[in-house]
Amino acid sequence: MRRGAFSPRRVLLLSVIALVILAVTPGRYTRWLGALRDPVAAAAAPASAPARWVAAWLRPATPRSLSGDPSVAAIELERDRALTLWRQSQVRIEELERLIVELQRGRALNPELDIVAVAAPIVGVSSDLTSGMLTARAGRDRGVARNTVVVVAGAHLVGRVTDVGARTSAVLPVTARATGWLRAVVDTGAPDRLPGATLRPAGDGQTLAGDLDADAAGVEVGQTVRLADDGWPKAAQALIVGRVISVGPKPNQPLRLVVTVRPEFDLRRLSQVILLTPGGGEEGGS
Repeated sequence: MRRGAFSPRRVLLLSVIALVILAVTPGRYTRWLGALRDPVAAAAAPASAPARWVAAWLRPATPRSLSGDPSVAAIELERDRALTLWRQSQVRIEELERLIVELQRGRALNPELDIVAVAAPIVGVSSDLTSGMLTARAGRDRGVARNTVVVVAGAHLVGRVTDVGARTSAVLPVTARATGWLRAVVDTGAPDRLPGATLRPAGDGQTLAGDLDADAAGVEVGQTVRLADDGWPKAAQALIVGRVISVGPKPNQPLRLVVTVRPEFDLRRLSQVILLTPGGGEEGGS
């Protein structure tokens, strides 16, 4: 082997090229590098700890805005803590006010049904975005039953419960593939004109698509789409599935129209939902 083949300059150049390649490579191809993180951190920690201690001693992390007088600084710190607690209380009050409004909306939509609205935070989301399964922190302990209807903002349909545990429930959103076909109507604004549509999740975890009925007319982008499916519980009927984002001829049947619907909320990013639980504890429709 020729001398100088592995000179420091060449090694440095090859290292830079390798780092550039790794920087632009998709993450799914470089996950194996994560196994090197712990050994490197363990090797670097003994050397970095003394250096960090010296840096902290030379330039301590003291707040720049506090007084130089220790007694005054203590008062200022207590002031900041009290203001933080007050701000957090204000945020919590606003959250509770919004929650009360949502619960009242849900109850007003179905005054004749024996329904209890249960607010539940979302504590888990499936890593597979197309499956879209959500985990709500409310289960049998709060009266949730299978097929319980799940909404957000009072009138917007999220999906329904497919499995119930002691303290959590699995929620299948309407945009998840496993939801399958459902019937809906397009609210055109005229009470006597509600074109029907048969929709199913488009597979992207965000929209639904399907054929409008043969006699459908007057459907436009921006119109509201509501559930009208006897296979869903009564509490779900007429809830908002989403809005029309596109409508046009079917590729292989130009005389038929295809509509695409997107929910108002991104169902993959919800932090809290309302579960319309049956008051008697019975399960909803199949």
